[in-house]
Amino acid sequence: AVAPLVLSPHWINNLGKYCAWAIVAVGIGLVWGRGGMLVMGQGVFFGLGAYAMAMHLTLETAGPDATPTFMILYDPLASIPAFWEPFRSDAFTLVAIVLLPVVVAGILGFALFKRRVKGAYLAILTQALAVALAVLISSTIRETGGDTGLSGFKFFFGYVLDDDANKLMLFLIAAGLLIACMLVSWQLRRSRFGEVLLATRDAEERVRFLGY
Repeated sequence: AVAPLVLSPHWINNLGKYCAWAIVAVGIGLVWGRGGMLVMGQGVFFGLGAYAMAMHLTLETAGPDATPTFMILYDPLASIPAFWEPFRSDAFTLVAIVLLPVVVAGILGFALFKRRVKGAYLAILTQALAVALAVLISSTIRETGGDTGLSGFKFFFGYVLDDDANKLMLFLIAAGLLIACMLVSWQLRRSRFGEVLLATRDAEERVRFLGY
């Protein structure tokens, strides 16, 4: 709340980025700090949502029915892959940002916990997921931009990103989402779910014996 009154637009922009990274930290705090599960690939789930947003911003910058610049650099006759097209839609992008990480994390979590994978093995498998995703993106550089990522965004849902007022808006969105994540995490810790999570961390076999 105080930052916009005392910081320049440059630092407001940076602070918005720090708020985005802090959302990852809140997740790590809940999973590792509270639940005792060392998840080395936590950034994968955040990154999937971020990449969905980046695809939309890239298409928005390119313009309607246009091909992103990085694809043309690799192949002047390139066409947009079919899986990019839905991200032209604002609504689809906002849904994908939330659902894509949830689906991937849900499938992985079900597979690991069903087989009672824990401890160092859980950390290794989630880290392997991060490596696999990095290799996949690097090997499909023409379709994804590779390990250099997507950049050069000019618009955000119709707003010009170079405008200082819009940079302030982005900061407020990131800060608001961070506060919302912190409140959700706080509520989870106080709920019965939080009690079971803490009990599982301290005595997993006893909790399983009780039917959880």
